Order: sequence, then structure tokens, then C-alpha cells
Amino acid sequence: DAASETRAWCCFMLTRCLGRLGDAGSIDLLINMLQNGPTEASLGKNPPPTHIVYQAWRPFHRPAAAWSLGELGAKQAVPVLIATVQDLGNATSTREQAAMALGKVGDQSLVDRLEQMAEQCPDLMTRRALLESIEKLSQ
Repeated sequence: DAASETRAWCCFMLTRCLGRLGDAGSIDLLINMLQNGPTEASLGKNPPPTHIVYQAWRPFHRPAAAWSLGELGAKQAVPVLIATVQDLGNATSTREQAAMALGKVGDQSLVDRLEQMAEQCPDLMTRRALLESIEKLSQ
């Protein structure tokens, strides 16, 4: 299917719906979206002073996939969520939602790794999400 604003909205809303339904049967699909789908930067970036960095259509559905994995408590998604946070080819919103999902699906054993990731994180939103996940996992 050709990229379009309509397609972007449909993918975003359907992906969020999967998380809200609570059906674990969608976990593999959501992991596949994050792991194998093109990153937001893969379609190119707009040059400054354009305030919209990525040329990809918005809203992005991959942040919705990360959010849904958190809502579904998908512990098997931890490696993909970590890789998503660390890949700067992902939009900040995708990385932030993956970091937040780690706080929902991770466990105490991830705290040291998340602390290291937070120290190296180049953007404030994702770093803040990592720190919130660390706090959640440390309780």
C-alpha cells in the first residue's frame, strides 16, 4: 500500500486498538512492526528549518505498537523494545514509547541496563521515560 495520511491514521488507530483489546494474540504482530518495519527515518528527513523532522506520514504507528506491547504486558518483547530505544533511526516518539513499555513489561533485572541506556540517551523525552521505567521496576 502506498503511504498516505489516511493509511497512517488507520495503522495508528488499529495498532492502539490491539493494545486496548488486551488480546495477547497480537503480540507477535506488534513485535514484528517494531523489529522489521521501516523506521520513521527510513523515508528520509526534512532539512532545517522544517519543524517536522521525518518525511514519513504521521501519526506514526510504530510508537503505538510499542505502547500496545506495554499494555499487553509482553515480556517476550523486551529485547525488541531495548533495540528500539537504542536505534536512533526511530522517531523520538517511538523510542519514548518503547522505553515506557519496558517499565510495564520488564523486571528488576533490567534496572542496570536501563540506567546505562539513560546515561547515553541523546534525547530528553526518551531519557525521562527510561528513568520513569527504572523507578517503576525498582519498586
